[in-house]
Amino acid sequence: MRRVLAIVLGLVFLLAACIPSASPTTTPRPTRRPTLSPTPTLTPVPTATATPTPAPSATPAPTSTPRPTAAPSPLPLSAGLVVEPGLVLPGNTLFVRLYTTVPASATVWMDGQELGLFPAAEARFAGLVGVSIWAAPGPISFSAVVRDDLGRTITSTTSVEVLAADYPIENVNLPPDRQELLDPNIVAQEWAYVYPFLEEVTPERLWEGAFISPTKGWITSLYGTMRAYNGAPPSSYHNGLDIGNYSGTLVIAPAAGRVVVAELLTVRGNCVILDHGWGVHSSYFHMSALLVQPGALVRRGDPIGRMGSTGLATGSHVHWEVRVGMVTVNPEEWLKRAFP
Repeated sequence: MRRVLAIVLGLVFLLAACIPSASPTTTPRPTRRPTLSPTPTLTPVPTATATPTPAPSATPAPTSTPRPTAAPSPLPLSAGLVVEPGLVLPGNTLFVRLYTTVPASATVWMDGQELGLFPAAEARFAGLVGVSIWAAPGPISFSAVVRDDLGRTITSTTSVEVLAADYPIENVNLPPDRQELLDPNIVAQEWAYVYPFLEEVTPERLWEGAFISPTKGWITSLYGTMRAYNGAPPSSYHNGLDIGNYSGTLVIAPAAGRVVVAELLTVRGNCVILDHGWGVHSSYFHMSALLVQPGALVRRGDPIGRMGSTGLATGSHVHWEVRVGMVTVNPEEWLKRAFP
């Protein structure tokens, strides 16, 4: 019985615990006002000055090593040797030109004899060669050895043909007071004096174009004429052109040049020698007066003297002589021919 009662009471208490009860109106307990603590003064935390961070420099893009390029191939070395005219008379002039594709030095020979050439505008080198009056008919060979800065060497050759020439013989009768001027010792002594002037070579070309006649008159003796004096066998040839006229006739420079001789000589009389450059000289003998001084530069047409009969002469005339190197050539050719 007691057990049953205990179970019933347990159920009652269990049900009471499960049923919510109304919350009673309660007087709220007085709450304690919180005591406010003074607000603490905050000490600002020192801020570090920001150091600007440098902008990162751009890392250069790696440059690629260029591939080695092959050196350009040098121009081929070639040369051309030109000699004009191809057919030449003894006593005439040859014009020699050497062309090369690249700058080079050169040595040129004529029949084994070395020639002196000069730098030129149209060709690499150029120069003049006088063909001796005694040159035998037949070929003259020319050769050039050309060397460039790379050590390459090339040879160029050519040739010209010397034609046969038949010069007349002229007999000259000298008056007794002039015959002593044929003395070989007198002739040799005077030649030794003028030789150094004619041997001098000026690299600069002073003249242009064809020559003009140095005076007015008539030709009394041609170039190349074999000379016999007073009926003797021919002993020499006339190496110039004689132009006769009245004494005092003006003589002018046929081309620009420099006066190297202007004086009275025993055989040549009053003599003027002009240096035209490139080894070319012209001479004027037997004049009655001199109108220039050594060292003067003359232009084509400038007065240089007056015609006469001084020295080894039989009448009033001027002996006009042109030399290329030491070879006398025909002055008449220079009146007709202009070298480029």
